[in-house]
Amino acid sequence: FIKRLSFRLVMKNAIQKSAKIIAVSEFTKKDILKFASINAAKIIVIHEAADDKIMKIRNPQSMQSEIRIKYNIKNESVILYVGQFRPHKNIIGLLGALSKVKEFRPSVKLALLGKIEDKYISEVKNTIDKLGLKGDIVMPGFVLNEELAAWYQLADVFVFPSFYEGFGLPGLEAMAAGVPVASSNQTSLPEIYKDAALYFDPRSPEDMAEKILKILQNGKIKRGLVKKGFEVAKKYSWEKTAEETLEIYKEISN
Repeated sequence: FIKRLSFRLVMKNAIQKSAKIIAVSEFTKKDILKFASINAAKIIVIHEAADDKIMKIRNPQSMQSEIRIKYNIKNESVILYVGQFRPHKNIIGLLGALSKVKEFRPSVKLALLGKIEDKYISEVKNTIDKLGLKGDIVMPGFVLNEELAAWYQLADVFVFPSFYEGFGLPGLEAMAAGVPVASSNQTSLPEIYKDAALYFDPRSPEDMAEKILKILQNGKIKRGLVKKGFEVAKKYSWEKTAEETLEIYKEISN
């Protein structure tokens, strides 16, 4: 409670005193305006972009083969999640969706990539055991760019079940890597991913499972999402982000 209160006081003070505020999405801008009563013109939206370093990596087949051997991935379809292990990321909901996907497509593996948070991992493991998914989940933890690029290339579908995102970088990285995306319909995600994802209600494992299955079972839908994903990802670049940010500094300094 004390940390939360302190954060709110410090953040509100910073917002009030700032010359300009950069928000990574229109959703974030609206969130800031709800949080503090300031002139909307003070907030400038500048988007982020997929990591160019990851996208430029072209893994040799050996890296993908090593991953398959290490995590016992044979002919299964790979469902990929990349992100933090925190409650708002809704990994528990994704596990519930996986159990329903397996009713129609038993041969699947879910790869959960990202730094594993000690406070949350016990709930994740308990849910895995409760749903009988132990042999269907791999958790490599935090991985370096080369291995992350290989996971993107191995994936059949990327799923982003989050309840709250300011931007949603992992889904954009997946699109840039040619992976079809199924995404939560909450907060900034539809704004950033536009029509390049199949959206679901993150509070409904049934809806999430339905969208995952559509991608896994329908080649036309999958190819369409990949094509749209490339187009959307190209609209964002770190060079553009840097140029727009520089303009803000120039404006402030004048």
